[in-house]
Amino acid sequence: MSEVFICPLPQIWNEIHQNLTVALENNFSESIPKPPIPLILNGWTFSSDQDKSSRWKETLNWAEKYGFIDLIPKFSKTESYFGNPSDTYNYGDDLVSELFED
Repeated sequence: MSEVFICPLPQIWNEIHQNLTVALENNFSESIPKPPIPLILNGWTFSSDQDKSSRWKETLNWAEKYGFIDLIPKFSKTESYFGNPSDTYNYGDDLVSELFED
């Protein structure tokens, strides 16, 4: 069984979250909720691939819904975490696969 993309590695995910948070603060809109908290540090250690995949998908959906999707950079496969497809449901997702650099 081949591994599939789950989410960015913790350092990359944290940088993305910080950029989204700053953009939200600069937007001055109290009606927009904060972006989903990334599963890094202990969150990474104690979460399954499915948990990580789901939270990453929440982050992408949040960014798209509130107009911050352009702040989600393309990242290389070396900046990505891959896991077992039986432990995730993100396989084949177009929004996720568009994030890789060519």
